[in-house]
Amino acid sequence: MFSLNGAVKYKYIPNYQDMRGGYDKLCGVVRSLGEDPDDGTAYVFTSKNQKIVKIIRHEHNECQMYFQKFDKNMSFVRLEFEGIAPIL
Repeated sequence: MFSLNGAVKYKYIPNYQDMRGGYDKLCGVVRSLGEDPDDGTAYVFTSKNQKIVKIIRHEHNECQMYFQKFDKNMSFVRLEFEGIAPIL
């Protein structure tokens, strides 16, 4: 079961804009950044306009992906950073 709560560690992947990929492609992106997608962390990806959000997580031998597409008047919270923004 997919659960996101305060006990889960989250990491935001900034500047990722190709939202066509599924779980395997997004895991490849996480690995290319030197992270382990199988460690239970929830990795958050957003589209350039913040209308699409994908969150991937591996938990209890399950590969999980959450997908949210917002209507035209709504969007995901815009994250802003000062200086270089590493994976959070």
